[in-house]
Amino acid sequence: MSVAGRKTKNLWWIAAAASLVVAIVLGVSLWSYTSTPSEEVRLRNALVWSPEPGATFDWPGDAPPDWFSVETRAPDTDYAVAADGLGLGPLPSDVARATAIAKHLLKHPASGRGDPISSDLPTTYRLIRSQGKGYCGDFNRAFTGLALAGGLPVRSWAFSFDGYGGHGHVFNEFWDRAARRWRMVDVFMNFFPTRDDGSVLSALEFRDALLQGRTDFTYRRISDMISQPYETDAEMSAYFRRGLGEWFLLKGNTVFSADGHPLVWMARPFGRAVAQTVACIIGAQPAVCPIESSDNAAARERMSELHRRLWGLISASAFAGIFFIVGWMRRKPGRFNEPARL
Repeated sequence: MSVAGRKTKNLWWIAAAASLVVAIVLGVSLWSYTSTPSEEVRLRNALVWSPEPGATFDWPGDAPPDWFSVETRAPDTDYAVAADGLGLGPLPSDVARATAIAKHLLKHPASGRGDPISSDLPTTYRLIRSQGKGYCGDFNRAFTGLALAGGLPVRSWAFSFDGYGGHGHVFNEFWDRAARRWRMVDVFMNFFPTRDDGSVLSALEFRDALLQGRTDFTYRRISDMISQPYETDAEMSAYFRRGLGEWFLLKGNTVFSADGHPLVWMARPFGRAVAQTVACIIGAQPAVCPIESSDNAAARERMSELHRRLWGLISASAFAGIFFIVGWMRRKPGRFNEPARL
């Protein structure tokens, strides 16, 4: 091998080593975020952290912006059969359809008090129905799936109490096609936020009412057989006010696409957290779009910095792997680099 060839070969190994060092340094800096489930959620949120500066969120449900990913995959069989069995079509309004879906998920007396399911969509639906298991995220995904299967436009809002980590809540909002407005529904907490005239608030109207300290609405129970987590409206409002500064929209309703992606299925035996992380990395998981305000500027910047470090770790690891493979292939120049002899 010529001197130039040896130098070129060494450059690949040097590049691999340098990339590996960068990956290790970034990995060490992020290690503390793996200490608790809440911190792991923060990492996954940071992976898909995607602010839209100046964005408004009152766009119509049947004409979403380009940055919102609309589900195109056919519903899973369980959801298609369930939605068909609910007879949503003849119901008089989309509020009635959303109510039917929510009540369908709140049939078990233990609903809202069970353990997290942390599984695929079909299993989540079956355990919610048969055992009342599931946390807010499970009920959110199940409602989203049933709404999509029933032709009801839907999106998801969430908020946190700990700087966009795992301590928080997630719920749904559906598009009322006749009224041309969004309506909020919180299946896990068992309520519609409702004005005195019976109309259901949108998520943003609900948030504005809490920000302004208004009490001109009630937490109307969806299912009378299921208790709510707080005894009074004042207690419920106090819970939601704690997270007002950290609301964010999920930039898509692609629950079937994310759940059914081949790479996500391959990762599922290693646990729901691993599967979710894979979904975030490959872009199957809807991104996180925060509502921006001066009060949450510092928390948003921390998430942006965490986003940069995470993708720096992923990029450095990928480059280290590529440089290592190329360097290994070039370790015997005559084997891979010489032209074929005829």
